[in-house]
Amino acid sequence: MRLQWGLFMANKIGIDTNVLVRYIAQDDETQAKIAGDFLENLTLENQGFVNNIVIVETIWVLTRVYKKTRAEMVIILETLFSSSVLIFENLALLWEVLAIYKNTKADFSDLLICKINQMANCQLTVTFDETAFKQAGMVSLTTYPNR
Repeated sequence: MRLQWGLFMANKIGIDTNVLVRYIAQDDETQAKIAGDFLENLTLENQGFVNNIVIVETIWVLTRVYKKTRAEMVIILETLFSSSVLIFENLALLWEVLAIYKNTKADFSDLLICKINQMANCQLTVTFDETAFKQAGMVSLTTYPNR
């Protein structure tokens, strides 16, 4: 147990995409067991840290390789984000993006990019991706600024 200025602080262990994917997909018996043992033994004192890149990569792998549907991804993400033993790079932002993701056809990654750019005081985010500018709040570079 670590203390900082008299306050309890948990130990954090960073988690890579492949650990989450093995645990969720259960596609490799040996690695799935190791990932499961690790994740299921995290505690409030020894938490796992998941950054935004890991979330985006996990979604990509599960939807492209394992053919998870959007509805399945929503359940998976809600479960992950609700965990008391996982810490996320910006949990409030991830919940905000997930709420939009549920109600649009935009990719989670495009929504996250747009929101992060807004937080960085960008006036807009340009893209060539039609779904991103129609669904994620981006602007088409082919029409910007008045092509």
